[in-house]
Amino acid sequence: MKIGIVSYTYHRFLGEPYLEVQKDPGVVWTMFDVVRKAAELGCEGIVLDTGFMKSLDRPWLRELVRAMDDAKLDRALSWGNPSGLNTGKSPEAVEDLLKHIEVMDILGTNILRIVGGSRRTAHEPHGPALERLAQVIIEKCIRPAEKAGVILAFENHWDYTADEVLGLIKAVDSPYLKVTYDSGNALRVNDDPVEAARKLAPYIVCTNLKDIGYPISDATDWRAEFPCVPFGRGRIDHAAICQILDDANSPGIYALEMDRPREDFMDEDAYALECVGYLRGVKAMLELRKKQTTMPAR
Repeated sequence: MKIGIVSYTYHRFLGEPYLEVQKDPGVVWTMFDVVRKAAELGCEGIVLDTGFMKSLDRPWLRELVRAMDDAKLDRALSWGNPSGLNTGKSPEAVEDLLKHIEVMDILGTNILRIVGGSRRTAHEPHGPALERLAQVIIEKCIRPAEKAGVILAFENHWDYTADEVLGLIKAVDSPYLKVTYDSGNALRVNDDPVEAARKLAPYIVCTNLKDIGYPISDATDWRAEFPCVPFGRGRIDHAAICQILDDANSPGIYALEMDRPREDFMDEDAYALECVGYLRGVKAMLELRKKQTTMPAR
């Protein structure tokens, strides 16, 4: 169980504050600042959002890799915010995805999180959208991914249920299409997050883990109904989810993420520190259970 952090947790510092509830910090970070934060937290992994990366310039990427190597961080790449493949209707998005597949070998990971859409596209009829996505992935994306040895990890991105994601995985039917599991987004589409993890577990290679609390204000921004709170303070049983992933031998980073924080959890550092502590406790519990099950009977 490798504990990590999704760079989007620091989206406010990376130039994307939710001004309805967050203050602009007045500074703009680079990915090197997020790597530094991950190291300070004692994380073992990081999930890098491509939307905040300076470029795909090879020398710059190699410099970033050196920073992650120095921090001993395992890694995955997260492509597609906000709407990814736009339900299969954007050739430009496909071309951008292919460009990122080409540099994965430099970054030292073969896990590339992708999204087919988002809450912004979730109103479209899901059946035709998923059929179109399957066709685009089969015809345009899978062969380049296979050639590069890259796993495309499709996320439930506040749009599709676990059953719908499973249907897409089976329709594409390739070992190079797996799953990024987002626990908060599972709740947001009315899935039971624990059962969603159980259904998707055989395919999960990356995670965006977030707990969701009840709103405490009359905020009107569209994320307010499902605000992020630290693990253990919300509606999702992440200990059970981690157990499911561990039982399935999921190779992915157990990566915490915060998007829209609740008004009483606006401090990214405090939020991340509490979440890392929670995951460390879960990791210790899982290791203890393994020892207990392997101890010889007296």
